[in-house]
Amino acid sequence: MATTTERIDVDLIRKIVRNIVDELAAEPTRRASRPGGGAPSDSVAVAEFALLKNVVTLSDLSQIPPRTRRLALLPTALLTPAARDELEERKIEIRRSVSAADNKKQTLNLVDIYAIRTSFNPQALLPALHRFGFAAGEVSDEKQDFAALRREMERVGRNAVVLTSETDEALCLLNRSEKICAVRLAPTSDISRLKRNLSPNVLVINPAETNVFLAGKLIAVAFLD
Repeated sequence: MATTTERIDVDLIRKIVRNIVDELAAEPTRRASRPGGGAPSDSVAVAEFALLKNVVTLSDLSQIPPRTRRLALLPTALLTPAARDELEERKIEIRRSVSAADNKKQTLNLVDIYAIRTSFNPQALLPALHRFGFAAGEVSDEKQDFAALRREMERVGRNAVVLTSETDEALCLLNRSEKICAVRLAPTSDISRLKRNLSPNVLVINPAETNVFLAGKLIAVAFLD
C-alpha cells in the first residue's frame, strides 16, 4: 500500500513530465518570438528576483523582469530543462536560499493573479506589476470555480488579485472565508478608506473597467503599506 509521501512524489513527477512536454511543444514559438535571444535592454536592471515554487517551469520565468541578474529559489526547487536553458541563455545566476522567508526578504512584493470568466490574459498584467515593485506568485486562468479558488487562497495565504467580469459572485463566494477579505477595486474606488476600514487581502477587478497600467497602479496602492 502506497504511503502519502509516495503518492505526493508520484504526483510531483507527473507534473514535471507534463511541464516538460508542454515546454518542448512551445519551444519553436518561443525561439521565433525572440530571434536574437536575450532580454530587452531598455529597462532597469534587477539585482535579484525570487520564485517561491517547488517546480519552476519556462512559463514561470516570464515573471522575471528584463535584465535580472540572479534568481533566488527554494533549496529543493526543481527546474525543468527548458527553464534551465532559458536561464543560461539570459545569463541569470541561480541562488538557492536557506528558506522561503529569506527569499521574501530578497525579492519584490508577491501577489497571486487569477483570471476567471474573462477573456483577459493575466500575464498581460505582469509588466505593470513589475513597474510598481511587485512580482507575481501564482498566475492562472485555469480556475472557473470561485469556491475552489477560495480554498486555494486559504491554503496559500498570499495577497491576490481576481480578474473577472463576475465581480458580485466573486465577492460573495470569496468572502465566505474568515481568512479572506475581498473587495472590488475600480478606478473610482476610495483605496485609502478601503485599506483603513477593511485591510483587504484579495482585490477583485473587472478588466473591462480599467487598463493594464492603471490596474497595476491600483494594486500597488492597495497592497503597499
